[in-house]
Amino acid sequence: LRYEDNTVDLEVWVKDVWTLKATGAVKRSGGENSVRFELQDSNLFGTGKSVALERSSDVDRSSVIAKYLDRNVGGSRVRLDFTYSDNSDGDLVNLAASRPFFALDTRWAAGGFVRDDDRIDSLYRLGKVVERFRHRQERLDLGGGLSRGLVGRRARRWTFGLGYARDRFAAEPGLEAPAALPEDVTRVYPWVGFETVEDAFALTRDQDQLSRTEDVLLGTHYRGRLGFASTALGSDRDQLVFDFRADAGFEPAPGQRLRLRAGGLGRLDRGGPENLALTGEGRFYWRDFGRHLFFAQLETGFVRDLDGREQLLLGGDSGLRGYPLRYQDGEARLLVTLEQRFFTGFYPFRLFWVGAAVFFDAGRVWTDERSLSPGLGWLKDVGVGLRLSSSRSGFGTVVHFDVAFPLDGDRSIRSVQYLVTTKETL
Repeated sequence: LRYEDNTVDLEVWVKDVWTLKATGAVKRSGGENSVRFELQDSNLFGTGKSVALERSSDVDRSSVIAKYLDRNVGGSRVRLDFTYSDNSDGDLVNLAASRPFFALDTRWAAGGFVRDDDRIDSLYRLGKVVERFRHRQERLDLGGGLSRGLVGRRARRWTFGLGYARDRFAAEPGLEAPAALPEDVTRVYPWVGFETVEDAFALTRDQDQLSRTEDVLLGTHYRGRLGFASTALGSDRDQLVFDFRADAGFEPAPGQRLRLRAGGLGRLDRGGPENLALTGEGRFYWRDFGRHLFFAQLETGFVRDLDGREQLLLGGDSGLRGYPLRYQDGEARLLVTLEQRFFTGFYPFRLFWVGAAVFFDAGRVWTDERSLSPGLGWLKDVGVGLRLSSSRSGFGTVVHFDVAFPLDGDRSIRSVQYLVTTKETL
């Protein structure tokens, strides 16, 4: 409000929110149900620590999960994240500790993570499990980074480190295993990376959330890293290991925003690429009726020789809302979403905001000799949905209630799909 004699007077308005969340949810997507019960506090005893205990059951497994997150260990910039999951088909342990680039002007970062995941993997054909096998996944990554901080409108960062990845596969007694199990893979590789982020952000509301302030990128953000897996360090073979991601945001006209993303990862040697996964996404937002919003999304993906015969899937759980989950698989996919979002301003009991949507989805996959499902060409659906977001919760999640009607597909799918999901966005 005032600046005088090196003194600033500030007026601060705050709204208290609930940091303790006790929820029980039944989720339905792609014709399958999942159940979850969770007790979580994102500000334990006012310390800023987050703890959670969860019991869940879905089409893949039943789990009891414990989580702990400390974003400022001992009042420092060190972040500690721990997850343990006791699953019906194995267990998961994930531990990460880091001092990240917490601001554009941060000069250094360091950290790493270790992950051990023992589970049953399933392969799908037209939404049905046809093969299952055990998969043991081990990951370790240690690294750091240096930066000159924010120079002009851009921060540039060089990163470096050492990565370890091991995947082992085995037949599971009592389950129908594939004729040939995936090949075990071990990679140990030093890596170097580069990141650049532009200081170009904007505040908005009612774009991807309901009545909450959103921080959106209106510039560019690129990052990638390149490593060399060597037999001298214990790898199966000598290979280049790479991954990258690019983000860009624009405002082509007043009331319009465009968000573009692209990414990829894989390995490369003289035999060509393997475990290759490329993705691309474009999102367009247009304020077409006052505060209401027209949303269009184009999403694409391409894969080749994925480890563990992992599938590129398309179905009710991946954006094609009128169809069973994991309904199609192939080497490439394309998904188009058109959605008119309505922000009603309705605020029942001053507890949650209400929104609505009318949508159209269209997608298809292109199959190859590794695909388990027959290609069915373009699949389309239409539907309507209700959106709820609690103004009192500190978590910002949005509950989706959707009714979708498939316009294509085979006769085995239902003519109406009911979906209840909880997401971070609209």
